[in-house]
Amino acid sequence: SRKVAEHCQALDPLMRKLNVGEITSLVRALATLNFYDFNFSTLMARRCCELAADMTVRQLCQTYYNLMKLNVQDSLVAIVRRVDARVTEMNWKDIFLFCQALEKQQNTTAAPTNLVPKLVTRALELKNEIPTTGVYRSLLVAMTRYNCSRHQGIPQLVQAIANLSDKISDRDLLPILQALVTLKQMKADGFSVI
Repeated sequence: SRKVAEHCQALDPLMRKLNVGEITSLVRALATLNFYDFNFSTLMARRCCELAADMTVRQLCQTYYNLMKLNVQDSLVAIVRRVDARVTEMNWKDIFLFCQALEKQQNTTAAPTNLVPKLVTRALELKNEIPTTGVYRSLLVAMTRYNCSRHQGIPQLVQAIANLSDKISDRDLLPILQALVTLKQMKADGFSVI
């Protein structure tokens, strides 16, 4: 950990010169090591946001996920906006990564509020390709965190989960049921932005 911190400190003045491939690799490596330094993570997050326009959809989702693993407190608006603009390019793996990142967020931020319903719609377009209920678990948890209880696709999500019921894992079952109950309660209480 000390060695990693020393290397990060050496990279600090070079941060503005890192290209997309270098910054995404650095973020991924530090997330894999579970390294956390508030100042360095903040610098990395800012550089990632500066380069968001040059990233592929996969790089955006992977970087967002890895920055959440690093407990970055920044809202990462630039990354979220780029993902929002390219939702139709996302495949189910991208949706899964992004929703897992939303699950990891310590606090919700305003940036993904309009994106989450679009992720639900995109996931429904791809439902025949989604092989695991883990995607739906992450999506439903994101929906509860961002108050998407009035999304018209909820019945289709439930049907898609039911179609995969023979593959549902113990890890996914309880969070899926909790999220569905929470969404139903939110809708009944009138708490919804969508």
